[in-house]
Amino acid sequence: STRGLWFEVRSYRTEDGVLALFTDITSGKQEDAESIRQQRLEGLGLLARGFAHDFNNRLTAITGNISLARERQPDDVELHNLLGEAQAAAAHATGLVQQLMTFAQGGRPIRKQTRISDLIRRILTEHRIQHPEIRYQFQGADPELIANIDPAQVSRLVENLIANSALAMSQGGILIVRSARITPEEVKAIKGSHSPMKEDHLLIEVIDTGHGMKPEALNQVFEPYFTTRPENNASGIGLTVCESIAKAHSGFIQLQSKEGKGTIATFCAPLGKRPTGETEGELDKTSGGELPVANLDLPALGPLNGTEADNFLVGTRILILEDDAPIRRLMAATLRRAGHEVVETRDGNDTISVYREAMDEGARFHLLICDLTIENGLGGVETMRQLTEMDPSILAIVSSGYSDAPAMANPEAFGFRAVLPKPYAPSELRAAVHRILTAHHIIS
Repeated sequence: STRGLWFEVRSYRTEDGVLALFTDITSGKQEDAESIRQQRLEGLGLLARGFAHDFNNRLTAITGNISLARERQPDDVELHNLLGEAQAAAAHATGLVQQLMTFAQGGRPIRKQTRISDLIRRILTEHRIQHPEIRYQFQGADPELIANIDPAQVSRLVENLIANSALAMSQGGILIVRSARITPEEVKAIKGSHSPMKEDHLLIEVIDTGHGMKPEALNQVFEPYFTTRPENNASGIGLTVCESIAKAHSGFIQLQSKEGKGTIATFCAPLGKRPTGETEGELDKTSGGELPVANLDLPALGPLNGTEADNFLVGTRILILEDDAPIRRLMAATLRRAGHEVVETRDGNDTISVYREAMDEGARFHLLICDLTIENGLGGVETMRQLTEMDPSILAIVSSGYSDAPAMANPEAFGFRAVLPKPYAPSELRAAVHRILTAHHIIS
């Protein structure tokens, strides 16, 4: 069959008729189409990145103030229920923003040794509760299969695929998730156009008995904002996010579907090597859940309430650089309730002046919490560079709604000791501060 092929035709008149020369230009057309698609994705990614940053700032203020309100009224059951509903909605919005960030940044996986069976079983357990009409099955060829992946991203990928399959079986059906270790040769057999790394790969397949897709829809499933779902709130970026995650893991995702029969979604990526010195005991324990605050592995601190917070003074001075006023007020209120003295600044130049003045007066700050992006002002990276020259022993936490920023991925290279991605809850802020202050013996 020649369907889907492109030919350039040149015709020449001859004595006996017409000579037609056909040249197959399919590959060139496909490359042009892919180039246009990538340019469109890059443009949408930049737009999504900006939106995600702004939403993360707003969500930090929303979730933070909800948490503080619940702490201040611990005995009001009705109020707690209402605020709980609001917090659940904000948590759902946070998940959508994380989808946008993954799409925008193309992945940038934070890899951990992850047991794949744990990751998949956790997701299936959650979906069984939500969709009792569907029979869920997990077929793991190797229950101890371990891959060096970003567990949060791959969880999101699998969750998106399972959610799509569940929606395609509104009247019930069978959903099977398979995982296995496969060789590079087997990878080529699955997708001949892919050039796999010379190592064993992780294979995850999600198979459903749903309504399937038409061929024309199947050709568009990875396009941003394309969806076959009729709901008004269907975003159409789920599979685009899956593709971004797969590419970021040096792999691919592909769909096979037959209308009225069902769909097979296949994710394939290198297993990855275990980092030097890492042992089995250091496997990811979240089993694919949302990543905890980086470098902060202690449990979140419990809320302070009543006079306990007012009387609890730890004698520490904390400087804040944050240009967003609601977030700045939230941070200050949270830390003051935990017994810290807090000074707020909204521009890096002010931060440097306040820090220098405190050093000159012998009342130096114990910790700086620093936003990265300061609108119309000196940003966090340059502020930190100047402060490090002034005080090489400075302790600082970097916080940003741009979770893919270089300073968030590699804080030590910019002089920071830990990161606090937005949005975060007050308990996470208190935990971050407590962790770094105890680690440096400022408080016990």
